[in-house]
Amino acid sequence: AGASMFYLVRSFGLRNLPALFSGAAYMLCGFMIVHAIHQQIITMVAWFPLILLFFRNALTRKEWSWVFLTALVLGHSILAGYPQLSLYLYFFLFVYFLFELLTTYHGRELVSRPAQIIALKAAIIVLLSVTLAMIQLLPTYEISSLSQRAQITYEKSTEGTLAWSQIFTLYFPKLFGTAGANGYDYFGPGTYWYFWETCIYLGALPLLLTVLSAALLKKNKYVAFFWGYALFCLVFALGDNLFVHRLFFDFVPGFSTFRNPARMGIFLTLATSVLSGFALNSLLYEEHGPKIKRQLLLLLGGTVGVGLLVWLLALSGSFAGHAASMRGAEQLLAAARKDDFVSLVMLLVSAALLLALIRGVGVRGVRWALIPVFFLDMLLFGGTQNNSSNDPKDYFARAEPIVRFFKEQGQSDVFRVNTRNS
Repeated sequence: AGASMFYLVRSFGLRNLPALFSGAAYMLCGFMIVHAIHQQIITMVAWFPLILLFFRNALTRKEWSWVFLTALVLGHSILAGYPQLSLYLYFFLFVYFLFELLTTYHGRELVSRPAQIIALKAAIIVLLSVTLAMIQLLPTYEISSLSQRAQITYEKSTEGTLAWSQIFTLYFPKLFGTAGANGYDYFGPGTYWYFWETCIYLGALPLLLTVLSAALLKKNKYVAFFWGYALFCLVFALGDNLFVHRLFFDFVPGFSTFRNPARMGIFLTLATSVLSGFALNSLLYEEHGPKIKRQLLLLLGGTVGVGLLVWLLALSGSFAGHAASMRGAEQLLAAARKDDFVSLVMLLVSAALLLALIRGVGVRGVRWALIPVFFLDMLLFGGTQNNSSNDPKDYFARAEPIVRFFKEQGQSDVFRVNTRNS
C-alpha cells in the first residue's frame, strides 16, 4: 500500500520526501489499523494506488501495454474477496476517467479520435478485468442470490453509517471511546463495532496538509479532483443522514447490495494521502508570495481553531452521548478525555511543524521530523488496537474438539465433512 502510493504521487510530479509521506499516510491510516481484523479488506485496498497509477498511464500514454497491465492488476484485486470495495473502486475509476476526458477534451473534441481511444481503453480495461475475475464472480453472484444479500432493505444498508458528530473524529479518533481486541469502551452512535466501521482518522499531519492543499485548487486540476472526491466520500459515508447514499441505493446498480457506507472512507484516505503530498511538495520546494503565505496561515489557524473548539466541547461533556447510561460512565469519559488530550497535543505539534515550513524556519530539521511525528500520532492512536492479552494457543484451542472430530472423520472420507450433526 505504501509503496504503490509512493509511485502514484511520484507520477503527479512530486518529489521523493512528499511521496514518501503520502505512502506513509495511506498505509498507516486509521482505516488500515482498525480493519486489520478484516484481512481481505487490507489485501484489497493495498492495490488501489497501484491500480490508479496504471489506469492513469493507460489513459494518458500511447502504449496499449498499459491497458492490459491495468486489466490484469485490477482483475486480480477482485480476487482479494471483497465485492463492496471492488464496486467502490470501479465507480472511482469511472469518475476519474470522466475527469481526465472532460478536462483534456472540450466541445467537439469529445467526439474526436483521441477522445474515442481513451474511452475505448477504459472500456477494455473494465471488460478484461471483470472477465479475468469471472472465475470467482460467477459463483459469488449465484450464491449471493440465495443469501440475505438478495433482500437487503435500505434500513439494513445504512448500518455502519457515519454520524454528523463523528466527523469530529478526524481530530479526535477516540472522541466516543474505543473498541478493539482488548474490549469495548465505545459510547458513540450505533453499537460497539461502529468504532472501526466509521473510523475516518487520517492523522493530524495529513488532515492539516489536506486543508493546506486547498491553496492549490486553482493551479492544479488534480488537487481539485481529489478534493472533490474526498468530499463525496464524506457525504456518502453519512448514509441516511444525507440524500446522497439513498440516490446510489435506488439508482446505481450494485450499491443496494451492501451496508456500512462508511467503508467509502478508504477513498477519503486515498484522496487525502495524495493531497497531503501535493501540499507538502509545495511547502518544501515552491516559493510563495506574501498573499499565499497569509492564505496558508489562515487555513492552518482555522483548522487548529476548530480542533480546539471541539476539544473544549468534549471537555464539557457535549459528546458524552449515551455514556451516562453505561456501567462505569465516569471512567469511560475520563479515558476518552485523556485520549482527546493526546490527540490535541499531536495536532498542536503537527501545526507547529507546518507553521515553521510556511515561515521558512528550520526547514531541514522539520522535513525529517514530519514522518516520525506522524508515525508517533498513529502509534498513540492504534498501537494497541489489535493487541490482546489472550494467548492465541489458548484462544484457538477452544476449537480442538471439533478439529479432532473432523480429523477422525477424514480418515474414512477425506474430502467430505458431515454438516448434519452437531
